[in-house]
Amino acid sequence: YQKIMLYTSDAEGRYHAYTFTAKYQPEGGILQAQLNYTYALDKDNDSNERNFSSYSTQNTMRLGDEWAYSDRDRRHVLTGWVNVQEPFTKINAGVSFKYLSGTPYSLTYGSDLNNDGIYNNDRFLGTERNDHRACSNMIVDVKLSRDFALPFWKKAKFGVSAEVFNLLNRQDTYRQAYVDGKTDALGQIRYKNAWVGSARQVQLGARFTF
Repeated sequence: YQKIMLYTSDAEGRYHAYTFTAKYQPEGGILQAQLNYTYALDKDNDSNERNFSSYSTQNTMRLGDEWAYSDRDRRHVLTGWVNVQEPFTKINAGVSFKYLSGTPYSLTYGSDLNNDGIYNNDRFLGTERNDHRACSNMIVDVKLSRDFALPFWKKAKFGVSAEVFNLLNRQDTYRQAYVDGKTDALGQIRYKNAWVGSARQVQLGARFTF
């Protein structure tokens, strides 16, 4: 046999969160808005839930040494939206936003240093599990729409819309892996970067309802 893996449910995790919500929605008003904020702490000794072909634990016999912030930990999450129905032009304008603080990650080598058959899980010397933090992520989406009534068909409506996703075009990166312990020609450590978020997208639409 090359290797035999036995999985047991002996991991442990703790999650604490505090949520604040505020909503402004007067009856008959043209402006509506909502704001949600969550402060959370998420710790565990193994964040692997679905991958049964590999593991990130350095020593499977000492899970206590792995206790740290989980892969899912986000200290701050702020979301909200504002919607305005302009009474004269009948144009509906909406803005939604989401701010996510960075998640933890481990700085790892791209090779199998301890020869256990698992690649990309051997942590860089002097670092602990999830002791690095990725960049925060900010997403702002905007939408404009208007419905037109059809005089010859009272139950039917024709609507047009324009949407912009990731209006700020923010794309963040973070250092995910220390590549094979090597440096470039200038002696700088070679990292493998990972992307957070997607590029700006513009969407135009038309809708006919009856």
